[in-house]
Amino acid sequence: MKTLNNKLSALFVSLIFAASLQGQTLAMNHSMASPGNDPVISVPFEKVVKPTFIFQVYGDIPEKKPTFEEEHFLGNAIASKWNTFLANYTQEYEMKVGLSNSVIEIQKPAIYNAVTKVNKHLKKIIRKGLISESDAQQKLGHILDCANVICFENETREFEQALLDSREPSDIIALFETVVLQKL
Repeated sequence: MKTLNNKLSALFVSLIFAASLQGQTLAMNHSMASPGNDPVISVPFEKVVKPTFIFQVYGDIPEKKPTFEEEHFLGNAIASKWNTFLANYTQEYEMKVGLSNSVIEIQKPAIYNAVTKVNKHLKKIIRKGLISESDAQQKLGHILDCANVICFENETREFEQALLDSREPSDIIALFETVVLQKL
């Protein structure tokens, strides 16, 4: 009985997949139709709804003052958030054995790597003139606020997996735009 249910479920999923491919093909044919030809009937695409990640903020977004503050290419407001991010996600430990004197441990590496990737990407596209500094400040400010709150959350596996699945910086930015910070 269980095998029959699994086969029926697989058949149902494949039928839905085939129907969605048919709709995409019809829509592509419609978009490529020349003005003189009769257009092919198009099937409207349903907007893909991204999952919204909600994280609780108790009081204000945490802010740490590191020993050595770094300057940031987007100014002082972002520099404060950036330094808090670095202080939250990196821990340096002194080592007595081995060639190195210290080891840096990164908390939640998926989030840390995603934020640093976006930071580098924004710096690059600002230089190329593809985005204004104010837009980059707004985007990176939200991402850093999210990262600084998420650092203290326990249940972040789903969000971290979504970040790991997002390879491109634009996908990472879009994923962080789905994060809602709820103040309590």
